[in-house]
Amino acid sequence: MATPSSHENSGPASPISFKLPEGAKVRGAVYRTKHPDYLTEDLMEVELPGNVFIAVGWHPSWDPKGSFVITVFRGDWDDQLENEQLTKDIDDLIAKVEATAARYTNGAPLAAGKPAVPPLEIKPDAGDRTRT
Repeated sequence: MATPSSHENSGPASPISFKLPEGAKVRGAVYRTKHPDYLTEDLMEVELPGNVFIAVGWHPSWDPKGSFVITVFRGDWDDQLENEQLTKDIDDLIAKVEATAARYTNGAPLAAGKPAVPPLEIKPDAGDRTRT
């Protein structure tokens, strides 16, 4: 993983500070630069309560034309909790990581392998479907 330094034509790289829930553990960092040295497959991993992880990478590695990829999984990479999110924009990445972390730490228990979602209830008298 790259470390902060100055790069010709790109200025100093600064690690981004994410607003994450209390207790989140961060390994690695994302930098506000498109210098290829900072664009690798494994940039940052956020560990949340409940053994939930948010992984941030860049694909393809070292290619400034690539995209950030956000993957959410429980314990094991094979137990992905939602579709990968892609973005090229650093501010969009920050918003997506922070929103994802908040969604998985809202205090509700997570069902095994799935985010917490209220059950779908059919109300016979109204004939419509609403979340309770």
